[in-house]
Amino acid sequence: ILSPNWRPSSRLQVGLVSMLRALGVPAHGLLGHSVGELGAAWAAGCLSLEQAAYVAYHRSRLQQTVAGQGTMLATALSPSEARRLLAGRPEVSIAALNAPKSVTLAGTHEALASLATELTRQGVFNKLMPVEVAYHSAQMAPLEADFASALGELAPREPELPLYSTAHGTRVDGAVHDGAYWWHNARQPVLLQSALEAACADGYSAFLEIGPHPVLSPAIREVLAHVGRDGRTFYCLRRHQPEQLTLLRTTAELYVSGVE
Repeated sequence: ILSPNWRPSSRLQVGLVSMLRALGVPAHGLLGHSVGELGAAWAAGCLSLEQAAYVAYHRSRLQQTVAGQGTMLATALSPSEARRLLAGRPEVSIAALNAPKSVTLAGTHEALASLATELTRQGVFNKLMPVEVAYHSAQMAPLEADFASALGELAPREPELPLYSTAHGTRVDGAVHDGAYWWHNARQPVLLQSALEAACADGYSAFLEIGPHPVLSPAIREVLAHVGRDGRTFYCLRRHQPEQLTLLRTTAELYVSGVE
């Protein structure tokens, strides 16, 4: 799992994947969340490193043009609860469907602050995220033409490894990572739960999170429980823990857990 980081993280993910390969940890399958799909597409051979860097640059450049207009709110809502809550609130969008009780919202600062107060009063977990862009929301809509212009020359390839798309919520079939795909990735909700369910159906049960801190592990475990599958989560790095020791410990834990 190549996790999201609402600031540039693709270089870190490429470095971690390269280090894992050097340590003998292969990727049996790949899945990326939001901008993590870039690292996953590179690791699966769908984009060259140069192409991935090109997409990362333009994706970040364009999204920064709307910085300051919104933010994001993590909640312990189900998709149906979130849709009911947002009825009549066009300034807020569902940004990510991570697990049966994990939905991220995106919208204006004022609207999300009001929703946070309402959810807290109801006793529902919520947490405002430290970002200045309402990713995967209607605030992305004005950027569509610029995305098409900037990313129209991509030449993606078919994945060399099993790859699951959180833009579409399914396993990737074919060379799909063109400019239209990356616009969909930026504008539409992240379908992590659907992609994880597809991976679980194909037999996956060990998920290694590749990023600076394990933010997706709770959602992964929730989906595993939802589909009735035993499984484990692992991470490469954790905040305030020594990087080298953490990565080597995880490599050992994968091995003794039976991961080939």
